Amino acid sequence: MESSGSESLFSMSPPPAPRRRQREPRRPLLAEDSNIARRLFPPAIEEQGPAPISESMDAVQQHEQMNFTFHNLVMMGGPYLQLWREEAGLGGFDLWPILPSERRSAFKKLLKAAVCVILGRCELHMDMSRCDGCRYDQGNQEAHDCLSRGSDFYDRILTEICQNLKILPVLKMCLFLGCALDCFAVTQNTVLYIGKLVMKIGNAESPAAVLEKFRQKCLPEYVALVKKYLSQPHMVENLLEIFL
Repeated sequence: MESSGSESLFSMSPPPAPRRRQREPRRPLLAEDSNIARRLFPPAIEEQGPAPISESMDAVQQHEQMNFTFHNLVMMGGPYLQLWREEAGLGGFDLWPILPSERRSAFKKLLKAAVCVILGRCELHMDMSRCDGCRYDQGNQEAHDCLSRGSDFYDRILTEICQNLKILPVLKMCLFLGCALDCFAVTQNTVLYIGKLVMKIGNAESPAAVLEKFRQKCLPEYVALVKKYLSQPHMVENLLEIFL
């Protein structure tokens, strides 16, 4: 029998649990930190320097490997839009702001303009490549077959272009331009949208007429943006090799 002075086991409160040591909240990593490179990249990797460049790589690939890496992107710390614009050849181009709610629709407008401009430029370059007067820079107009060709010829080469247009170069261009405008939003439906648009032009009875119809619906500012990107020297010299 318990004594009157003793407490019941059910009335006794458990001893207080030891308090855990709370960690200090992590401060967000800022670009201004002096040791940002060592936080993101171990010294062993950092001291190795840039990756070796193969001698077989052309000037375009060398430019991309040397000047547009994730290391440079993080180390720059912003403004990232300016970095994308310079890499896309849009350093002095007057761009316009796009609201977050309009990014998806703006990117779709950009895709449509990109397809129309690319097909038109490929058509022009292929026309010149199949003209002896243009290939050999002859001044006599009679030597230029491109001046006397009918619509059937352009319909045939547009069909050929649409059947051989590569996916990755088009998406790469949309990556640079979309990031430069801050409206990049690629999904599987986006790729299918490009494919359906290209095939709708290529499978038409008159691809040249359908392309012109789509081109008239494109907004001028997006057309000018794509033309500015394609006016870079390495794009002009190797347009057919890049996209076809």
